[in-house]
Amino acid sequence: MGPEAITYHTDEAGYQWARFSPEQWLRELKVPPTLIPASWESWDWRSTESLPGIARALRWLRDSWTRETGYWSVLLTAPPGRGKSHLAVAKLRQFLSWYPARECAYVRWSQLLRDIKETWDGYGSEATLLEAVESSRFLVLDDLGSEAAEADPDSPQWIVQRVFSMLEVRHAHGLPVVITTNLDRRRITARYGARLVSRLREGEIIDLSPLPDHRVGGFHV
Repeated sequence: MGPEAITYHTDEAGYQWARFSPEQWLRELKVPPTLIPASWESWDWRSTESLPGIARALRWLRDSWTRETGYWSVLLTAPPGRGKSHLAVAKLRQFLSWYPARECAYVRWSQLLRDIKETWDGYGSEATLLEAVESSRFLVLDDLGSEAAEADPDSPQWIVQRVFSMLEVRHAHGLPVVITTNLDRRRITARYGARLVSRLREGEIIDLSPLPDHRVGGFHV
């Protein structure tokens, strides 16, 4: 199957703009290829049939959560394979229908830390890098906590400072963010401190741990 065609439209001022499909925008935002198909329609809703609390939370996330609801953040927490990244990208796809794609961002936490370290060697500006993450109208922060090995519950202080500062800026401006993590609340507190957990509790925390591992049987998330 060949690449998707790019169509164009002309605005009232006569400027021509590319009109991308949602899939093309997700690629532009550097969403991993395996997550490009993620949507609410492709989510396995059967997995929540015996879990009414989770089903209600996910319907709220799909149907009701925007920046106007008063919840600035949604934290999706569970062990690997429960569909956290799928759900986050499904919400990103939804935001792309509301806001221009250039005002949205998808960030893989481990990649962001690598990019920050590269600025220390003179490759770009850390301030510019973080400004883009802090000011986007909608952000997916995927796989928070992936920087440290399981044997080491602590993160270096510079990482703790970066994540708290970044989320504080978004909180102050009411900019919505979906965060996914394999860490539970106790491990988030141990790694990043009680102050960050306190801030996250001002948003919505959805624990997907009771869900089955969707990666079993070929459903990749």
